[in-house]
Amino acid sequence: MTDPVPLSVLIIDDDRNAADSLAACLTLHGYAVRTAASAAAAIALAVEARPEVVLLDLHTPGMDGWELAANLAASNYRPVTEAAAGADPLGVAWVHIPFHLGKQVDTAVVLDVLARAARTREARRRMNSPP
Repeated sequence: MTDPVPLSVLIIDDDRNAADSLAACLTLHGYAVRTAASAAAAIALAVEARPEVVLLDLHTPGMDGWELAANLAASNYRPVTEAAAGADPLGVAWVHIPFHLGKQVDTAVVLDVLARAARTREARRRMNSPP
């Protein structure tokens, strides 16, 4: 990651070990990471911190990840990118999530997704800045 302002990442997974392990790895790579173990906690963090990337386990208890993804998509808040784990690619497309990651998530793949998100963020900044 070369951008001096790290991407903010929200990891949503009810498996605390998985979420904390991925968060530790991404933090070591320079990303600003927060985790949530439930949809309710994720919504609160998304409203508060407005993460640029959401990594979402679609099989969470209570409000499942499908409903959470749909709620994020319907709101005015749109992260740079979202990725989902534990889902089928057709269902992920339905809620407009561009990436499907199978569980167990390969860290190298997540880092590639984040690199793409950083490029997308930079392109958006350039498009929105005055000439």
